[in-house]
Amino acid sequence: MLDNLLIQFSVPRAEFMRMFDISERTYQRWNKKPPTWVVNLFRMAIAKNPLTPEIWDGWMFDNDLIIDPDGNSYHIDEIRAIFWNRQLISTLTGTRPSNIASLKTHLDRRIKATQSTLNISLCNEAQVIKEWKIQV
Repeated sequence: MLDNLLIQFSVPRAEFMRMFDISERTYQRWNKKPPTWVVNLFRMAIAKNPLTPEIWDGWMFDNDLIIDPDGNSYHIDEIRAIFWNRQLISTLTGTRPSNIASLKTHLDRRIKATQSTLNISLCNEAQVIKEWKIQV
C-alpha cells in the first residue's frame, strides 16, 4: 500500500523513512496496513491533496497566526471575529431580507401599540415623540 503511494508521488522509500523517522521493520508493517494519519500527513507534506488546494499555495501557519502570500498575518481571534462582524453589519444595515421583514413587523407592532396606548394620530409625529418621552 505505501509502495504504491510512494510510486504515485515519486518519493524514494529512504526519504519516506527519513520523514517519519522509522525503521525498515516499521516500514514493512505500515506497508501492509498504513495508519490513516501517516497517509494523510504524507499527502499534506508531499502532494497537493483535497485538504490543501492550490488556492492556499503560499499561505503558512506560525503558532496562532495565519500568514498570507503577501506576508500579512492574521491572529486566530481575528479570523473567528470575521463571522460575528459580518453578522453585526448585516443586522445593523438590515441587508438580510429576514431582518428587514422582522424589523418591519416589529415596527408595525410598536406603531399599533403606540396608537392604542397613547390614542394619538400618526399625522402628528412631533406629538408622538413628545408623548412617548413623557410615558418613558
